[in-house]
Amino acid sequence: NRNQRIMKKTTQLGCIAFVFLLLSVTACTKSPSARIYNMWRLEDFIKPSLDSAMLAKVDAQGVIYTFSKDGKYSVSGAINSVGTFEINEEGTHLITTEDGEITTYKVQLTNSMLKLSKAEESMIFKVKQ
Repeated sequence: NRNQRIMKKTTQLGCIAFVFLLLSVTACTKSPSARIYNMWRLEDFIKPSLDSAMLAKVDAQGVIYTFSKDGKYSVSGAINSVGTFEINEEGTHLITTEDGEITTYKVQLTNSMLKLSKAEESMIFKVKQ
């Protein structure tokens, strides 16, 4: 009878420990969208609306996007701007707001590559080393 009670308590403690372990692993798992929090160097782009002077400036100076955990982003280099952003949990859609203008992008995101696209425009970034 005493051994049964000890066995029952041991089993209960084991179950509780398992639940805590499961919760801590789940809480520490990063969502795919968390990969965006980084500095990204523009590598390639298709943007028909850019004129030749701006294309030359982008080629010469480069462009760096920085996405922060506080929901703010900045662009530096050939283009300088700041704004806010939201990315869905899956990391597939990004909404930026800059000077009241809202833009929605489709996103492809890995640890080292970011692709933002909308309509006929796309931008491909690599993590800035």
